Amino acid sequence: MVPSIFSRRSAPKPEATAASSTPTHPTTLVGQARAAWRTRLEETIATESGSLPTLSLTEAHPGGLAQLFTEHPVRLSLLIREPIALGRALDRARAIIDRSEQRAATHGTGPIHLGIGTASWRHGTEILTAPALVRPVRLVRRDDDVLIALGHGALLAPELADALRAAGHDIDGRDILAQASGPHGFSSSQAMNALRQACAVLDRFELRDELVVGLFCHPAGPLAASLEADVDALADSTVIRALAGEEDARRALTADPIPTNPNDRDPWAEKGVGDLIPAQQDAVEAASDGRSLFIDVPTHSDDSSIVAAILADAAATGRSVLHVSTSPSRSIAAYTRLADLGLADIVANIDGYSDARRALAGRVKDAMEDMSPVVDQENLDVMRSRLRHVRSALAAYATALHEPYGRFGVCPADALRALTDLTSGEDAPTTRVRLSEQTLYDIALDQGDSARSLLREALASGRLITDSSSSWSSAVLTSDEQASDVLLRVDRLSRTLPELRVHIASVAGEAGIKPAGTLAQWDRQLAMFDGIADVLDVFQPRVFERSAADMVIATAPKQWRKDHGITMGRSERTRLVKQAQDLVRPGVHVPDLHRALIRVQERRDAWCAVCGEDSWPILPAKIGEIAALTDAVRDDLDAIAPVFVADEPNLVGTHMQRLSTLIERWSTDTSAARDIPARLAMRARLADHGLDALAQDLADRGVDDAHIDTELDLAWWASLLRAMLASQPALGGATPGSLEELAREGRELDEEQVASLIPQAITGVRRIRTNALAARPSQYEELR
Repeated sequence: MVPSIFSRRSAPKPEATAASSTPTHPTTLVGQARAAWRTRLEETIATESGSLPTLSLTEAHPGGLAQLFTEHPVRLSLLIREPIALGRALDRARAIIDRSEQRAATHGTGPIHLGIGTASWRHGTEILTAPALVRPVRLVRRDDDVLIALGHGALLAPELADALRAAGHDIDGRDILAQASGPHGFSSSQAMNALRQACAVLDRFELRDELVVGLFCHPAGPLAASLEADVDALADSTVIRALAGEEDARRALTADPIPTNPNDRDPWAEKGVGDLIPAQQDAVEAASDGRSLFIDVPTHSDDSSIVAAILADAAATGRSVLHVSTSPSRSIAAYTRLADLGLADIVANIDGYSDARRALAGRVKDAMEDMSPVVDQENLDVMRSRLRHVRSALAAYATALHEPYGRFGVCPADALRALTDLTSGEDAPTTRVRLSEQTLYDIALDQGDSARSLLREALASGRLITDSSSSWSSAVLTSDEQASDVLLRVDRLSRTLPELRVHIASVAGEAGIKPAGTLAQWDRQLAMFDGIADVLDVFQPRVFERSAADMVIATAPKQWRKDHGITMGRSERTRLVKQAQDLVRPGVHVPDLHRALIRVQERRDAWCAVCGEDSWPILPAKIGEIAALTDAVRDDLDAIAPVFVADEPNLVGTHMQRLSTLIERWSTDTSAARDIPARLAMRARLADHGLDALAQDLADRGVDDAHIDTELDLAWWASLLRAMLASQPALGGATPGSLEELAREGRELDEEQVASLIPQAITGVRRIRTNALAARPSQYEELR
């Protein structure tokens, strides 16, 4: 337990003549403040101690009480088992929890105690009544029940302790607890016997055997007692004297302002742990220097980071710190922050419910077993040297930012200030579009008037907003005439393409071939049929019944057969030539029968490759009309292909099903088609002025007319800054990329620096522990 600055001292003997020289005498400022503070605390205690809910466990079930006294959590339903009584008890327990939470919100803590025995005694003409021995308990809502856990330690009720001290007996509640604790745990009956013996000195003392849970100790009670018990310590504190209104103390606190440093700390001189901003580091350094300070943390912000940094710095430099918070959640947040950073072993979280001694004993033993440093100093120095260099380089660039830039007459710093002003207010512009330097200069010539007018015209026209659901959203039409022509062709294709697909399926069925999936495949099939038609113009259809290879050999010149290493008898050749001549259509003259038969074999091979060897080529009906329809479809597709290249780059290679779907969509959704030329013309005007990307960005984000000016200003200043950084000689030819890379390296090194503070603090703590153990070998042996 850390001693209070209000710890007990022997009270000075009152002397009337020395009243003015006693710092805490009621006539002094501190004395007056002490009296006022105590009066206010007593009034607060009296006001908040009336009508407090209590819960009696006197008639509780013995089995439940036995579990409770072993300091194991127990449900209220195990202590009170009669349903009606349990319902009333649960209501009272929840009321106690509510009042405890109210006190915690107001005073930082709302302790609940179990009163063991109810004492009454005579004080003057009054009979005083109070719980005799109180032990901390914790009540927790658990589903439809309440969980009760008995804490460690015990104390006499403040009123009873005061009465005993007035009678010359200073009784410690822990002594009573020790007498009532044995091998089998705590015994309330033994506690009652010990209390009767200890309090027998009080006039008409009586003790009733009762167990009552309630809010018996107000959080302000110990503070009020400290104000009365250690009056001289108040005057020793400059802060207390300043709060009391002493001008000298106030001047002492404010005469030497806490130094501030808006810059990053030197890596080797940084204190604390965590990623702190310079203002937070100012506070850590001031606390490290022993200054008294008030840290103004914004509402709802996390203060655990700076608290953890102060605690870690104190531990690493060998100082002890007591952290007292206004609420348990703040203490838990600070402890959790240190634990998250890996520094849980430098802090002890002590409350009234855990066995702090037992927990600390184990932690001390673990701490003594590991005293090795955790810092790789060589690598750490390399990293910090690089961090210092990067920070210096970035600072040098910052200096160069004040050099004016060419014909624009402004410096990068001007651009940064303008960008800061633009982006720091409400409804700040957010465009990320950047403009070319020539565009920047053109805009600057008339202060941006023409650019603003063009942007407003473009946005007001609505032609930059493309309906993504429209099938024409990606179409490219440069004139009204082209739009009319494309619409006509699409409408025609919506009729001719389905008709062609029917013919393709019919031809495939008639010829026994697989239907073409694309127009390109159909062209190849159609070419095959054209070849067959050419053959049938010369030969009869039965020419395809069997292979013409033998007839090709027979009709070939002698040299051809020799070149190909083929021999054939004269009679065989005569027979085959006669057979080939018989296959020629009547009245058709064939100048070169050998070459004509080669074409027959080629057409037959092409057919067999598609349809197999068990069939021979045929010519479907109406193939000429189908070919003409195919040419018409292909012409229309070739004409509209450049318009829809974004949707489908190869229409003739697109599967028929998808192609039909596209044509149907284009033919049924033509409302936006006629507006495309005007939309593209507007885009062309914007592109001529270098504003097309910016205008499209504004349209996509739905920027209204009132914010066009600031969006243009942001694009102008940001683009100019980029140009400055890229070409200013004073900046060493730095590009935004190189600066970004340097800044990225700086951020990474800064993260490494922040991470290095943790092992640095751990090493400092372990070094101090090693020195302490070496200086106190006897204590070290006892702890082991």
